[in-house]
Amino acid sequence: MTREEREEQSLAVKIRSKHKNEDEFPALLATVYPESAEREYKRILGRYEKKAAAIIRRCMREISRGRNKKAAIKRARSALDKLVDRKSLEAETAKIATMVTGIEERQFRRSVKKTVDISIPKLEGFEEEENTWSAGAVAATVLMIRELSKSVGKAQKAPVALDELEKTLRQTHRITGAARDRVGNFVSTITMNIFRRFGIGKYEWRSRRDNRVRECHAWLDGQVFKWSEPPEMWYRTLAGIVYTGRHCHPGQDYNCRCNAIPLFSLETIRKIIKLRGRL
Repeated sequence: MTREEREEQSLAVKIRSKHKNEDEFPALLATVYPESAEREYKRILGRYEKKAAAIIRRCMREISRGRNKKAAIKRARSALDKLVDRKSLEAETAKIATMVTGIEERQFRRSVKKTVDISIPKLEGFEEEENTWSAGAVAATVLMIRELSKSVGKAQKAPVALDELEKTLRQTHRITGAARDRVGNFVSTITMNIFRRFGIGKYEWRSRRDNRVRECHAWLDGQVFKWSEPPEMWYRTLAGIVYTGRHCHPGQDYNCRCNAIPLFSLETIRKIIKLRGRL
């Protein structure tokens, strides 16, 4: 019997005893949504939100003071179109992606240690996911500001230009409002990537279990799902439950702070032992 086989056999005995001989068992250490990463991302997006709002307010002041409406709107649109420093935003979002990855992989390693008493080294190889997310985050921010610019342009033909600009001003909050969805989706991507590396095909849905959790996610809490079969989202109306047609894993639904708790098995443990030596 090889050293690896002896280790596997010894661990199997301990784990069966620890988890009451269950074939599958959830991690004993629950992961937590990376609020710190979201806060930092909101801080970055907040700069663009404030600048966009300032540009629109300046345009409104110029028009209210009798300045040429067409010229004021043109200046505002030009300023909005030049607002995003792509190079700077790419560097900042790349740091957020690395931050999220670091948090998630550390949580997974601690979870493995706590649940099956196996220490695994730092996980690497998330560059492709990080780059894809960062590029998408930059593109989405640019698109939102372009939409604001187009909305400002509508004020030119609006019956009351200031009313149209006020409506646009209220839309600027969407820039930072998108942070949670983007971070949540990236967390889900990284979690899925990590789980699949170790052959973990199932997870337990875990909500934040506070008064901000929507009814659907509270109902999903504690249920087990496969990565290949995400559950369908729903909401309740006076007429009853309405299914949205959207199937989401934790973090993928709107403003979702839920997490996927890995479901371990003896087969998973064998794979972790084998992969550990290659990491």
